[in-house]
Amino acid sequence: MKYKNIILIIVLTVFWSCNNSNKPKKENTVLKQRDKLDSIPDYKVFIEKNKCDKNKKDISVLFFEDGFNNDSIEVFKNGKKVFSGKITTDRVLGFAKDVELGKLSTISDLSIKINGSQEFHILNKYCNFTYINLNDNNKIIIAYNSRFIPYN
Repeated sequence: MKYKNIILIIVLTVFWSCNNSNKPKKENTVLKQRDKLDSIPDYKVFIEKNKCDKNKKDISVLFFEDGFNNDSIEVFKNGKKVFSGKITTDRVLGFAKDVELGKLSTISDLSIKINGSQEFHILNKYCNFTYINLNDNNKIIIAYNSRFIPYN
């Protein structure tokens, strides 16, 4: 009888130890997920005045311009990822990357993500060219134009 009680106590102690050793791991996982969410920048989008006219061609191009420094960019056209990569602005030109999207008439949804942020829907069906700039205060500034502005 003594041996049964001792074995029972040993088994219960081992079982209890195993259950408690898993709890900190779960808490650490939750903390890591919370830290990951906290590290995603919170961007605000500002739309500048549109400079679009009715004589547009059926093309669409995104231009990532000023303020990018090894930033991760994702571009989605009609729900499908069409570009993913890191970009950096050429300080002389004020230009980082262009993404050709094809015919404007075939685009029903256009969105971007910057550094894992939330998705920003930026489609303007009246303008061919979309210019995207990022400033130091996590502001995304978007300008639309129906004419290409050359980089010197």
